[in-house]
Amino acid sequence: MNETILISAIVVYGLFIIFGTKWVFELMMARNMKENVAIYYNRKILHMFCGGLIGMMAPSILSEPIYALYIGILFTIITYIPYYTGHLLYWVQTKDNKNDVNFCFMGWSFCLYTLGITWRSVSSNYSTTLHGIWRWCYWNCS
Repeated sequence: MNETILISAIVVYGLFIIFGTKWVFELMMARNMKENVAIYYNRKILHMFCGGLIGMMAPSILSEPIYALYIGILFTIITYIPYYTGHLLYWVQTKDNKNDVNFCFMGWSFCLYTLGITWRSVSSNYSTTLHGIWRWCYWNCS
């Protein structure tokens, strides 16, 4: 499949999750949950479904690690814009905590890119099976 289509699908999925958590926030607020707790839970939902799920899928669906870096930079820009304009995504962002922007870049894109480069160097020397990776880790890390 074309990389552009995959990257677009990942970005649309991420935006769907980001804006879908607004509904979850409204549901939590309707049940009299504290606002900061609802925001905290929404951030955890984003970590799981945007950071975790996309992060697990990326190595198997993207042909080059640099694409993960591009996606992460795009999400970094998307999450920074509300802080810059002053129109926060109130269901996931707070004025005093901009770690979501940091997570998009450092915690997601940079780590995936680095792991992708490492994965390529490991798999070029050994089989790409889990056994080959385990063998590489065993011999080089112990």
